[in-house]
Amino acid sequence: MRVAVKKLELEKVELTTNVLVEMRHMRDINHENLIRFIGLCPEENNVAVLYEYSPRGCLKDLLQNDELLIDWPFRYCIISDIVEAMCYLHSSPINYHGHLKVKTQLQY
Repeated sequence: MRVAVKKLELEKVELTTNVLVEMRHMRDINHENLIRFIGLCPEENNVAVLYEYSPRGCLKDLLQNDELLIDWPFRYCIISDIVEAMCYLHSSPINYHGHLKVKTQLQY
């Protein structure tokens, strides 16, 4: 299995029981519109999160690709997939998406 590594800007992570339980919930989530959480590298000064590698890239990359023309039916499919994934997350033990935010302004 190929994984993607995202280095966090933390010096260290305290692995409390609550953190370990939350990570287990994250690892157990399985939905076709979500990238799977694999685990955490808690090494001091090298803290990183490991995710399932997605060869198609992320949604942000897709939307910022000026060479790709995205018609409205495809946009509706993307929006529908996002809504399905968010509903799944909100009904899971995790219950929320902690860092959902708009980073760029899209122009139509």
